[in-house]
Amino acid sequence: MKKVYKTQGIILKTLRYGEADNILTIFSLDEGKIGAIAKGARKTKSKLGPRLENFTEAELVLYRGRNLSTVTQAETIKTYRSLREDYSKFLYASCMCDFVSKVIQDGQSEERIYTLLKDGLSALANNNANYELILLSFDWKLLGLLGFNPTLKKCSCAQCLNKELSVFSIEEGGLICPKNVTDRMLNRKLTLFSIGALKSIIDDDIEKAAELTVDNDTLKQLDSLTQDYILCQLQTSIRSKDFLVR
Repeated sequence: MKKVYKTQGIILKTLRYGEADNILTIFSLDEGKIGAIAKGARKTKSKLGPRLENFTEAELVLYRGRNLSTVTQAETIKTYRSLREDYSKFLYASCMCDFVSKVIQDGQSEERIYTLLKDGLSALANNNANYELILLSFDWKLLGLLGFNPTLKKCSCAQCLNKELSVFSIEEGGLICPKNVTDRMLNRKLTLFSIGALKSIIDDDIEKAAELTVDNDTLKQLDSLTQDYILCQLQTSIRSKDFLVR
């Protein structure tokens, strides 16, 4: 394995370390998740610092260490500056990066997830409203790439053709008909409008999903469903989500 290597990556997270260094979590296009240190990145005259901020996509040269790689060079591809300058956008972008960081592995290339993250960050950068819809669309598309697409067109038990589907079983992974509901299931009763909105959020691209007209109660219902579904299916929660205030 080469000690010095080049890669293209997105900065998922930065953490201050020591007097002037930063510890980085990087999503590399061909190396998966990388832990790295940017020495002197917080110094006033540092050339690396501005190129290694949260959400920035860059071409990187790193030296592979025992625990952390060291960033030696960086050339910016896209800055996503507005995501750092607008606090609301920063929080929603952090949620995306937090989710990605929890599901990707060291040394494992995930090109489709990388592309999805770029699409999500771009949608946030290009829009000044509907951040919740953008995040919901991103979350469900990432769940789909991980193999957790919900069943929304027929009963998830796959044994009946009942069309009265208004209950979402978080454990079964989709809509179920009333006769299959049990008290032990983790269920959510959804309105027909919520079901239609969820289908659009999943099927449409992120930019188009951001154009949906959805009332605040429906957003809250779908957000709660999404977080419970992630927790049940992946056994993890999105920590950054706790800081979002709608």
